[in-house]
Amino acid sequence: MKISLFACFNNLVSQMGLEKATEFLHASGFEGVELFFTSNNIPPISVAEEYLAATRAHGLDVACVSCHAPSLVCKNNPSRVDTSAVNALKECVLITRASGAKYLHHTVYSDLSKPISLSYDDIYDASLEAAVEIAEFAKSVGVTILYEPQGFYF
Repeated sequence: MKISLFACFNNLVSQMGLEKATEFLHASGFEGVELFFTSNNIPPISVAEEYLAATRAHGLDVACVSCHAPSLVCKNNPSRVDTSAVNALKECVLITRASGAKYLHHTVYSDLSKPISLSYDDIYDASLEAAVEIAEFAKSVGVTILYEPQGFYF
């Protein structure tokens, strides 16, 4: 087992820069990091490749990529898959692969800024369809999806 730093790695990179952040974590005894993105700030593949080079240069692994994602169903029609949300998570799959991680961890929940007014039955089929599509895409490129239940719908 390796000791990895959870989502704070991105904050350290913002504060110190990538090179100093990886150097600092290695000196602090960490062996890995988790990269964290939202579907609104998915970086280009080149950034993931830079993270991979910097972490490997300092003996760190990228344990996984974590992405907080929007609802997988359309807001105006919850029985339909939101293709933009699915495509954003597919981008995260490609970022995961480029960063050297094997796992993409993401949550499945509704928009938390609004009261939850839809029932589980309203969103279940479309959410499951979207989750399967993402997982199958991930499998095709060698990434495993980890779904985290947040206690809202799933």
